[in-house]
Amino acid sequence: MKRKKDYSLTAKERKALRESEESKSNNVARSTDTTEGVESENVPESVGDAVAVKQPMTKKSVWIMIACIVLALVIILTAVLLLVLQPQTSKYPRATFRLSNGSTITMEIYEDEAPIAATNFLFLAQIGFFDGTIIYDVQPERNFMRFGAYKGYGTDETKYKDADFIANIPQKMFNIVNADEQYFDKAESNKFGYRLKKDLNSTTRYGDEAFVVSYNNANAGDFVINLIDNNRDFRVGTSSIASNLVAFGKFADEESQKILRDIYALDKNYHTGVSNTVGTDPVIRIESVKISNLNKKKWKNFEFVSYMNTAYDGKTAFSNWYNA
Repeated sequence: MKRKKDYSLTAKERKALRESEESKSNNVARSTDTTEGVESENVPESVGDAVAVKQPMTKKSVWIMIACIVLALVIILTAVLLLVLQPQTSKYPRATFRLSNGSTITMEIYEDEAPIAATNFLFLAQIGFFDGTIIYDVQPERNFMRFGAYKGYGTDETKYKDADFIANIPQKMFNIVNADEQYFDKAESNKFGYRLKKDLNSTTRYGDEAFVVSYNNANAGDFVINLIDNNRDFRVGTSSIASNLVAFGKFADEESQKILRDIYALDKNYHTGVSNTVGTDPVIRIESVKISNLNKKKWKNFEFVSYMNTAYDGKTAFSNWYNA
């Protein structure tokens, strides 16, 4: 809308008024442009150009963060506990006996301390010598038991002369091809008539520590389990095998020890027909013996006779070989 000319003003005054109004109009326009520029800088043109604005954390966000921290701590603590509490792997070979009463017992084998006695046991276990044999000589108040070659009471059947068992022994492991000529008459079928010397550094723990297992070096496959500390029956000579024993292993865990005590406490059978020894009623039979944690380097291509020929400080560990 055009302003009406005010003819009361002089031409000079009207010009000055017009210039003043134009100046005010220009200032308003510049002010509007500046404001719009600032606003356009703060308003994103697209999602990709948006500037994130820090918002205060809600209660839900705080609880989510706390839950994540707690979960992380639980995972870390669980991992640490599993590392600390996991069963430590034994450095020793272990023999697990499965028995006819449904139980299992586990023995640690001190192969480095008594290599002759321990190797003999490990060899016999791996060829199945103990499978199907009995626990015997469980005489009252003597606090030890024996296991080994006997297959039952009232019979003279042993693993020593079990033709089927012997025929299935891996020939290379026993390396009996050359042993036939070197150690026993070819006419004899018995391959277990050997006696072994005592280990040079053998311990006397058989009389000092409960649940130690010893080898009776008067026979290839005769082993004794001691049940109490300081067993006087070994020391005073009431046992004919006392002087022949070489300790090489132990039933170290409490469960195995409890099972062995329970076996010893069974009713006694005084008519076993096995070397005048006392047995248990019912009979406890060893169904199998499984070996774990073996020295793989030693046993990869193991040959029993070859090993024993140098086991006694570089000399033969065989004291003699007879027809048992």
